[in-house]
Amino acid sequence: MLLLPGWYYYDYWNVSGGYYIDFGVWSNSSVTLYVLTKHQFNNYSSTGKFLSGYLYSVSGNNITGYYYVNETGIYYVIILNNGDSTALVDLIIMVTKSQSNQWANPMGISDYGIMKIGNEYLAYSYKTDEFVGEVTIYNAATQEPNSCLTGP
Repeated sequence: MLLLPGWYYYDYWNVSGGYYIDFGVWSNSSVTLYVLTKHQFNNYSSTGKFLSGYLYSVSGNNITGYYYVNETGIYYVIILNNGDSTALVDLIIMVTKSQSNQWANPMGISDYGIMKIGNEYLAYSYKTDEFVGEVTIYNAATQEPNSCLTGP
């Protein structure tokens, strides 16, 4: 997904005490992940500020880890782009009975660097040291327009 500067993505779950919220977030620029209660999220979404705090936060462009849930309740995870440029973000978030912070990189077997956003195409690239194999593509065809918007 693309997050413009100042924008955020969120999702929420009803989580039982003793479970974990596992996450893996990869981005081409630094983003911040927050874990909040329903009350904290409602305050943030109405004011844009963490007036009632948050349970957990971590920043970076390669975030993996977990949050242990002590009490049953509704928990929100926010991915916030608090940088100055658009962030291309890929994420995996799930609720599990045991923590699982050993994530594989989210890339597919190969990537040709064009994504469709609405009715427009965006050309992108990324750098990583997570490659574990090599792919040779002998033929590929796309139907992108003559020029694509260039990503960050």
